[in-house]
Amino acid sequence: MIRNLDKISGKNILLLQGPMGPFFKRLSIDLTLSGALVHKINFNGGDLLFYPSKSVNFYGPIDEWPSFLLDFLNKFHIDKIVLFGDCRAYHQDAIAVAKINKIDVFVFEEGYYRPDYITLEKDGVSNHSRLSRNPNDYNDEKFVPDHKDHQSVGGFFWNVAFFAFFYYLFSAIFWPIFNNYRHHRNLKPNELIYWLISSYRKVYFSWVERDFIRSIVEPNAHNIFIVPLQVNVDSQILFHSNYASTKDFIKQTIISFKQSAPKDTILVFKHHPLDRGYHNYTRYIKALISDYQLSNRVFYVFEQKLPILFKYARGVVIINSTSGLAAIEKGIPTKVCGKAVYSLNGLCFRGSMSAFWKKAKLFKVDMSLYARYKNHLMYCTQINGNFYKRLVSSKFKSGLMLYDKSSD
Repeated sequence: MIRNLDKISGKNILLLQGPMGPFFKRLSIDLTLSGALVHKINFNGGDLLFYPSKSVNFYGPIDEWPSFLLDFLNKFHIDKIVLFGDCRAYHQDAIAVAKINKIDVFVFEEGYYRPDYITLEKDGVSNHSRLSRNPNDYNDEKFVPDHKDHQSVGGFFWNVAFFAFFYYLFSAIFWPIFNNYRHHRNLKPNELIYWLISSYRKVYFSWVERDFIRSIVEPNAHNIFIVPLQVNVDSQILFHSNYASTKDFIKQTIISFKQSAPKDTILVFKHHPLDRGYHNYTRYIKALISDYQLSNRVFYVFEQKLPILFKYARGVVIINSTSGLAAIEKGIPTKVCGKAVYSLNGLCFRGSMSAFWKKAKLFKVDMSLYARYKNHLMYCTQINGNFYKRLVSSKFKSGLMLYDKSSD
């Protein structure tokens, strides 16, 4: 939809919550210049900060949100709704209302191929994606993305930190006005403390783990199973898996490893960098190692780079993450324990976790299928760009590289 900007002329488009920062405001300029009539609803002070004008604020309790939205849709004759993240409570209600009223919904999300891409799909992303899970549907050669103008985003950590600080600050300042708002994560000013903790742990664990590759990984090359962890409150755990939490996933994985994995293999849990300031599972994992007598077979790291770990991996176990795609691209046997958009026969191991430990060495990724699948995924869902950092040569205010290749 966004790539075919000529098709939105005269359309009434409603923007709901976007990423922290000015991305949705910049996007609205692109849409307006293409002839669309853009509307915006804010839910808290952070939304208001980055979209202060030509917007409407919703102040009511969440149970009044569906009727408020329906009135808004009818009053302004909304044709399409655009939002970021389809698992937020307000967005789940919006998608349901839109479906009943036959209004298209387009969902932005972080890229399936990060950091240089963002995701845009109709109706939903990840497990809600309309993409086929049938490998036979990925044989059409017309789905070939054009990479000639591809740009690298580069580092954007401090962009996110800057926008997050002011988003949470203004959410706190305007809390008396938006006091009915219910955020999908913590929305208090103490978020700054977690960012400081994250910075400290990055330095600390970089030092503690400085010899991990040489002392642990290299001597056990190709006998290692890597487990990239999710952010604890990630929708992939809450909505797209059968695990109650990250701790639950860790425990079930360790139990299965103890019961079924070959004795010469080791297990390495990799902490998610965006969860660094919020959780530290060191004590929890050490207790499980003791309980299940897995000393020197189970490890937990913060600052090791997945591309390096993958070089030595026999297999990867994951709930649902872009790290899974990265592993598959390298031909590494991957067991998906959640509901991933890329969990296809031929790409991922489809048996049980207990069977995976034993059979991973024999499993071969269908790299031809993967190449076709990636082309399709890139062509239909990925846009070169970033929510928090504009591409320098982009002619669009949103900072994206847009192409005339997507239908609305």
